[in-house]
Amino acid sequence: MKKCFLFLLLLTFLPLTSALASGETYTCGDFRYTLLEDGSACLIAYIGVETDVFIPAELDGHPITAVQGNPFCAMYDFSYHLKDCTVAVAEDHPYLEVVDGVLFGRTDHRLIWYPRVLGGEAYTVPEGTEIIGRHAFYACKELTAVELPESVTRIENHAFRACGALVEIALPEGLTEIGECAFMGCRVLETLALPSGLESIGWKAFDTCPMLTLMVHPGLFAEAYCIQNGLEYIYTEIPNGENEQLLE
Repeated sequence: MKKCFLFLLLLTFLPLTSALASGETYTCGDFRYTLLEDGSACLIAYIGVETDVFIPAELDGHPITAVQGNPFCAMYDFSYHLKDCTVAVAEDHPYLEVVDGVLFGRTDHRLIWYPRVLGGEAYTVPEGTEIIGRHAFYACKELTAVELPESVTRIENHAFRACGALVEIALPEGLTEIGECAFMGCRVLETLALPSGLESIGWKAFDTCPMLTLMVHPGLFAEAYCIQNGLEYIYTEIPNGENEQLLE
């Protein structure tokens, strides 16, 4: 009889578990989120209008353990809309932290968002950051220089898109992935050295960068990408020890 009761009790909770893992979107105050299989929350969007935003540790009782992209940047009618606000979290937040006004993920070592209201012409990404997240620096039009640490291995989609004043950025040698449209619209960026370990470059990663010349290692993935996409490039290593002319 006890076994039968336990079985019926389990059946009672199965629909709830399925609902939690279904990916359905929920709203809590000014935030939208989905639920992961373990019942924790994945923050997907800030929908409020405040200029100073505080992200809680929980949404409807579910601890925030993940963030999808940049929750302060959303797409409507095929164009991106970015919130102009600052962000803060509790010091003991289980997943998020804010360092000098910039939002990071603690567990995945991801720079989630550099609010453009911070202004500033130069920014140094902290050592230990591994991922520059989707839309992380989107439309930061005052930034002229970003310094990346050697720990960065991935730059996600649209990360530096529309950074119209960006002229100085060096990609670390450990970088393996550049996402779609990652540098699209960096209109004054003149040179960018692509690391030898690159394995993936996304669609239109360097689109509408009219002044850009890429620097590549001969015979490696980045050179093949440039050839396939008709991008101008020069060699960072000269095979015959002589200066090479610009290749098309």
